[in-house]
Amino acid sequence: MSRHHKVAIAGSGLAALAAAARLHEEGVKDIAIYANGLGGTPYIAAINFVLPENPYGDTPEQYAKDMLSAGYNIGNKELVNEMAMNTLRGYELLCRWGVEFAHNDDGSVKLRHVSGHTYPRSLCQTTNLIGVEIEKIMLKKLEEAGIEFHRKCVVVDLLKNDDGKIDGFTVIENDGEPYNVYAPVVIASWGGVGNLQHSRNGQERRGESR
Repeated sequence: MSRHHKVAIAGSGLAALAAAARLHEEGVKDIAIYANGLGGTPYIAAINFVLPENPYGDTPEQYAKDMLSAGYNIGNKELVNEMAMNTLRGYELLCRWGVEFAHNDDGSVKLRHVSGHTYPRSLCQTTNLIGVEIEKIMLKKLEEAGIEFHRKCVVVDLLKNDDGKIDGFTVIENDGEPYNVYAPVVIASWGGVGNLQHSRNGQERRGESR
């Protein structure tokens, strides 16, 4: 047995949901998400964004400096800068899909100041953890938009074509028999990507998309 999609996403946390949402906005059809759970997203208390209307003069450049400093400057500078430059796009995407952040009495977005940040830039929610809000809102809307969800799946291997390009992954669903999922676009979006392990004797493969 095998399945074929235009886009196959391993994982169903914030990165996976955001990727599926953006691809849907671009008109991509036949997107499928395979995951064993929701990862750490339900435990996200707040997300850091740099908003143009912030009263502190905060900038994406300063955000990148803070992130690199917090990581003892051993992170990939290019990737950190790219993430910081796109922070507003991430915020706008979540807002388009119905995620609501806490606001002050004057209607401005409430910004919290957390350790390691030069300026307040942490956005939260008033009633739930923002991660809970993201999943509650986005999971429902993505399913309504036709995104296909396969739950209780463990991704155990990545598949390569003859050119060495990743073109799918092997899944075990509900402790059943493994099967292959193929797609011209494959997104690895599980936080435990480091758990994709091959033992020395080749007998054990373990990669969990949670």
